[in-house]
Amino acid sequence: MRAFSQFQRSSLNVISWCGGFLFGTSARRTATSLVLLCVLIVYVGLITAPRNFPSGHIVTIERGTTLEGIAQQLKERDVIRSPLLFRSTVILLGGEKRAHAGDYFFERPEGVFRVAYRIALGQFGLEPIVVRIPEGASATLVAEQLSGSLDTFDADLFLAYAQADEGYLFPDTYHFLPNISEQDVYRTMRENFNRRIAILTEEIEMFGKPLDEVVTMASIIELEGDDLETKRKIASALWNRIKIGMALQVDASFVYLLGKGTAELSLSDLAIDSPYNTYTNTGFPPTPIANPGLDSLRAAVTPAETNYLYYLADEDGTTHFSETFEEHKSKKERYLP
Repeated sequence: MRAFSQFQRSSLNVISWCGGFLFGTSARRTATSLVLLCVLIVYVGLITAPRNFPSGHIVTIERGTTLEGIAQQLKERDVIRSPLLFRSTVILLGGEKRAHAGDYFFERPEGVFRVAYRIALGQFGLEPIVVRIPEGASATLVAEQLSGSLDTFDADLFLAYAQADEGYLFPDTYHFLPNISEQDVYRTMRENFNRRIAILTEEIEMFGKPLDEVVTMASIIELEGDDLETKRKIASALWNRIKIGMALQVDASFVYLLGKGTAELSLSDLAIDSPYNTYTNTGFPPTPIANPGLDSLRAAVTPAETNYLYYLADEDGTTHFSETFEEHKSKKERYLP
């Protein structure tokens, strides 16, 4: 009760200070205003949330931290203004041992009494955060998006788990707790891929290509086409190229390698010495270049039956296909500026 006694003494000091004004000769005429001023000083100085309250962030209280240590930590993180008022409130709510360690999520500013109440009762406030991972995002882009959505998320640590599974992090809408670990995010996305790909088990077996080739092809298709019908035609053209030993010649691999948009690629970019250069190397790039959605995976194993070898997209986004290079050049002159 020593902390509470200190709180009582501090309160009495404030009251005494106010009383000095109230009972002084000049203060009698403004008693009401001074009372309100005293209340305002106490309210703003002790009770309201600090100006830099960490709204939208997680504050972690480590197991074994004393109540005094918790109060000091909350003060340093701008969660509370008065460690004394916080400690006194926690004690009144059940004693020093009632303070619960853990991760506390503060969606909006809260006063010291509310903060003390939550910590005394262990109300962590962790509600799932909805994260939409778009189809075609690379592991690096996934890491960037997650680090922007989850307060304590470490993009580099996530990539240490996920980079080797490029292509197998299924793009979807996820509901993650704010304090989820990087490894658990990786596991969730990888397990989601396993569940989704199971839908295509029969088609993959009938198609007869190994899963790594299917996923790599799907990752390319994801970045090259929009709707399922177009993707199936692109898959046909690319599988036809693989069949005859022709280079895939897809710009999407350079987007993955260089981080540039297709419109930004230069002739020197297309000549870069890299296994991801699909102009100078035949076959597939060494890894998938994106994380494909279900339509792209389906298109990869159910390509349209065509003799196409070439395709291009015009300014309106319509994809035009050709069987010969001469036909392709003609369409390029017709549809591209």
